[in-house]
Amino acid sequence: DKNRIARQLEAAYEIFQFKSVGVVYEDNEAAYSYSGIRQLEEMSEKYGFEIHRLHVKEAYTEDEYDRYYTELKAAYEELIPQIDTLYITTATIEDEKLPWLLSDVIDAGIVTVAETSESQVENGALMHITMSDAFEEGYFVSGRIIDYAYGVPITEMEMKYEVAPRILLNSTTIKKTGIQIPFETYLVADKIYD
Repeated sequence: DKNRIARQLEAAYEIFQFKSVGVVYEDNEAAYSYSGIRQLEEMSEKYGFEIHRLHVKEAYTEDEYDRYYTELKAAYEELIPQIDTLYITTATIEDEKLPWLLSDVIDAGIVTVAETSESQVENGALMHITMSDAFEEGYFVSGRIIDYAYGVPITEMEMKYEVAPRILLNSTTIKKTGIQIPFETYLVADKIYD
């Protein structure tokens, strides 16, 4: 699914209609790619919202985590006056650090959308829209293996696979931010954490 992040951002935009998105990631090609920045830029062009970006060097050893978290929290705080939404990208963030990292952002009433995982919503991010399902993906991949075993050339196999999005919300964070979410979003949410 080459459009997973774009579909995730599109779904988030439909709910929040954000005007100004903040994002923090390491300033290198790999982080640009795995943080979904290209897709964020494409959605920005399509919908007309601004992107405010800051860079921090990720932690690569145990000794670097204190520095990394301090810089990440400072970057989030610096973005607060400029944004209405924070896009929490893939990075070396331990879930248990999220409540501390996001406290000022949430208190400022800013929407927090987690790119990576459901566990980030469980630990304080307002929303994650997941575009993966291990069971369904495994079923798809095993089907391609069976096709190959029966002699279907790889060039003739369907290799695109998209999972229906699942919306995950954190009701405590919603209350703290004061964000008004359409009632329909609650109805279609797959899981709501408290």
